[in-house]
Amino acid sequence: MADQGHCAHVVRRTVDELVEIGVLVNNIATQIPVSSLEELSDEQWLHTFDINVHSFFHTTKAASPHLPEGASIINTVPCSVSRFQPCAAGARCISRLGGRSTMGAVSGSCSSATAPGPGSVCSPLC
Repeated sequence: MADQGHCAHVVRRTVDELVEIGVLVNNIATQIPVSSLEELSDEQWLHTFDINVHSFFHTTKAASPHLPEGASIINTVPCSVSRFQPCAAGARCISRLGGRSTMGAVSGSCSSATAPGPGSVCSPLC
């Protein structure tokens, strides 16, 4: 899901099967722990954000035309934070929820985000 084209392909396959998407669940994350900052390559850093952050945007954008009024979007946020690979959970929750509601991608839709674990970040249920 790190690739925008793959996100669109997954949505297309789903719509081909189901016609529309009543509930979109963005539930994907990756983390490859490292012992030191020097072990974390730029490529690994970018790949982690492509999957953990950018895939949510690309998948939701591709699905938006296929979400009927009243549809729901549920975003899960990885909370396994390594010392050198922060998950950016709070930022992603806020940006996904705020961005979706201000863009008005689907009238009457509901967006929710959850981050499991201690100190979790959750949005109100719809």
